[in-house]
Amino acid sequence: MIYTKTIETPLGVHLAQSDGERLTLFTLPGDYKTAVSDIAVFSLVEEYFRQYFSGRVPDVVVPVDLSSVTPFCREVLTVVSRIPYGSVMTYGDIASVIGSRRGSKVAAQAVGGAVKRNPAAIIIPCHRVVASNGPGGYFGKEEIKRFLLGFEAGNISDKHI
Repeated sequence: MIYTKTIETPLGVHLAQSDGERLTLFTLPGDYKTAVSDIAVFSLVEEYFRQYFSGRVPDVVVPVDLSSVTPFCREVLTVVSRIPYGSVMTYGDIASVIGSRRGSKVAAQAVGGAVKRNPAAIIIPCHRVVASNGPGGYFGKEEIKRFLLGFEAGNISDKHI
C-alpha cells in the first residue's frame, strides 16, 4: 500500500509518499491536493522540517527507500546524503569520490543525472550539490536551491560543527 500526505514547510506544500515504513517520495513544493495519512514516517518528516527551518541541523533520521533508482544513483545519493549542513560539493567532487572507490573515471554529468533522480528532495540534500561555476540546476527551481543554500549558510555556528 502507498500512503500519501501533503506536508507544508516555509517553502510551500510538498507531496510525501511512503510504503508504510520508509519515505518513497518527497517533492519540491507544488500545487497538490490535500492528502492525509497519519503514519510514523510522515511524523518524522514533519519533525525533520520543524528542526531544519528553526535553523537547527535535524537530528531526526528519515528512512528513505532508494529501490526505485539505479545502483549508480544510490551510490551518488549516498555520497550526497553525507554532505554536512551548510556545506557543498560539486558534481565533479562527487564524481571523483565515486571514481576513486570504483577505480575508474566517473563523469560529473552522470552525477548530475543521478542527483536529478533524487526521490527525497531536501532530506537527501541535493541542493548542496553545485556546479563548478555556480549553483547549477535544481529540478527547474533554482530559486529554491539558492534559498536553501543561503538559509543554511546563515544558520551555521560552532554548534553545527
